[in-house]
Amino acid sequence: MELENIIKMKQESIERMKILKLKQDVIEDFSKEDIIYISEVQGDLLKANDEQLQLIKQFELKKNVKVYHIIHQETESRDILFFLYVSEKEQDWKDERRDLTLGFDCVIVLKKETEIKEIGIKIKDGKVNVVV
Repeated sequence: MELENIIKMKQESIERMKILKLKQDVIEDFSKEDIIYISEVQGDLLKANDEQLQLIKQFELKKNVKVYHIIHQETESRDILFFLYVSEKEQDWKDERRDLTLGFDCVIVLKKETEIKEIGIKIKDGKVNVVV
């Protein structure tokens, strides 16, 4: 992927983080240092750990996307990571931003295998939570 595209995708990511009204320090950390945070469902807001960062990098390279936030949901049977991302298809960004303002986003769900699942999202206390 070209540097120009990466820069545009990062800027689009920042715009989406603002739409989601994520905390200002989360947006600034991403903007200045590419730090990605994870919203724990009904829990804390944490920085991604090394294992999660590795998953993000693999996913970004494989799909030509930019991940800007993760939602983590722990269930009795498995951990689930929901990747919020910007695709490289700039022509889709306007519609994707509109969907986001309505509270919906298409995310990648990672369990043992990768699958695409559309989920609704909501914000509480500056964190993204999954709508089930």
